[in-house]
Order: sequence, then structure tokens, then C-alpha cells
Amino acid sequence: MIEITNTLFQPLTLQTTTGIGVHLAPRGRATLVDAEVSEEMRRAARRGFIRLQPAPVTDLGTAVLQEGTGVPGKSKIPTTSGRKEG
Repeated sequence: MIEITNTLFQPLTLQTTTGIGVHLAPRGRATLVDAEVSEEMRRAARRGFIRLQPAPVTDLGTAVLQEGTGVPGKSKIPTTSGRKEG
């Protein structure tokens, strides 16, 4: 996997080898499979418009653990308004 980072302060659109457009916001990032990195992207990287680097490895097992650490049944939405009656 390759991470593409837009180094400009303006949006960019680049084509992959399969012909799909990749829209990058200013300073935005996208992740692609190695085979989808086109010659246009490599040329833009040589000119300094984008940065191509290996995508950071994320461990999905720890991400699920971190999401599941909340207390079940607890909600941040209050059930009462907190105002005093009368």
C-alpha cells in the first residue's frame, strides 16, 4: 500500500493506472494499492506536488479493542433535562 500526500495548499486530482480519479484536498492523504500508482503520480512526486510513501501499517485487532473499551449501555445523551420543576 502507498500513501499519497498532497503537499500543496490547493486541491489536486490525479488518475490511477485503472483510470479512476483520486481527489486530494489541500494537504490531504489517500491510500492506494502499489499497482494503481500511475506515471502521472510519479511525475507529480518528482515535481514536489505530492509525496509517495509506504502506508503506515494499522493493526485492526487493536483498533477493535480500543473501540470496544466503552461501558455498554452508557450513553452521553442525558435522559432528563436537568431543569427543576415548579
